[in-house]
Amino acid sequence: MDHMEKQTALSIPFTHTAPQEAFRLLELPEELLALLTSDEAPPLYLKSPPPSISAARASSGSSSNQGTDDAFVNLCTDTKTYSLRQVHSSNSIFVLRPSPLLDNSRKEDGGVLETDASDAVTAIALCKSTLELQSVGKGYSALPFLLRNLQVYDMVDIEEDAMDVDTKRQSDLHTPPGTAERRKALDGLFTDIPLSPTECYEAWVDVCGFIDEDRNSGNLVGWRPSAASKLSAWKKLLEVSILQGIDLSKQFLVRDLWNSVVDDSDTSGAKAPFPRSLFYAIVRRLMDDSPSGIKLQVFEGLKWSNLNREITINWVGDVYLEAMAPNPRLAVPEREFLETWRDLIPEKWRIEVTAEKFKDISCQHITSSSICFCPNTGKQGDIKPVKGKMSR
Repeated sequence: MDHMEKQTALSIPFTHTAPQEAFRLLELPEELLALLTSDEAPPLYLKSPPPSISAARASSGSSSNQGTDDAFVNLCTDTKTYSLRQVHSSNSIFVLRPSPLLDNSRKEDGGVLETDASDAVTAIALCKSTLELQSVGKGYSALPFLLRNLQVYDMVDIEEDAMDVDTKRQSDLHTPPGTAERRKALDGLFTDIPLSPTECYEAWVDVCGFIDEDRNSGNLVGWRPSAASKLSAWKKLLEVSILQGIDLSKQFLVRDLWNSVVDDSDTSGAKAPFPRSLFYAIVRRLMDDSPSGIKLQVFEGLKWSNLNREITINWVGDVYLEAMAPNPRLAVPEREFLETWRDLIPEKWRIEVTAEKFKDISCQHITSSSICFCPNTGKQGDIKPVKGKMSR
């Protein structure tokens, strides 16, 4: 007769505490978990837009938070943004903690009762939902938030508000006066933008944003140039570069180009046709990002630079169309646009401006021979610009 050993089921004592702890479970993507457990864990930011923008923010992008009417918060590292959402569970999720439990049930062969401390588990919290973090998609941009908050610098400002040139500033491009104040003003703009600092700076450079005084309040505020003012400033940059023999495709002294803009200006009394901060914003927008990351160092002085060919060609095409043919009603002949576009490009790059480049700019054909600007509405959202006056 075979004898089978009697197997006893293993039981673990289960208890719970009262009152329960108020815990929340947080589910992290692997890449974020790796960052947080690394030797040099990055700082984290919880960011949300102000209520007025939160209710009306752009609906583009893959973030689960965009496009809803509820207030939301994103978690950001220095370079990436993660949407934070609450996921409810139909199951009971307990947070357990091991705890010793005195056990007097064991008895040795000799009949002597012996005590033993066996393991038990204690439920210290019941979680009915989980906070889930997901990396937002590329379509989720700081651009719509910036465009809503920045004042518009337009042709009226260029014509009426010629900027005094401070000769002392020209002697020190690396540490221009007011850097701390300008940085503080820009940080204030970024505070309510629910994206990482790097993504905010990318959008800032993309719109050629700059910090200057508001005429009414005297405060430093953020500005974005209109398409017409960008086109006017670019024409002046291109004109003086040709007159002074400055090759924009090769490294040039940025200060020399700015001095040429000032010296060539029709205004008198050492004045420039537009703010120096706008000049630097345009150069930074079009320059090669070499060494990597230099484009986003917006408060560092630019000594040497060279413009990126593809970025410059496409940007000039976009800016011209937005300024001169912003909608189908103002569409321009395609041939005329191509000729003007070529004339607005440094000479050695003009051969590359052909109809094949239309695919690289924001445009649409109204007829087979007419063309106009076509804004990327998914990227920019429903923007109502804030108007203001610069202090000069």
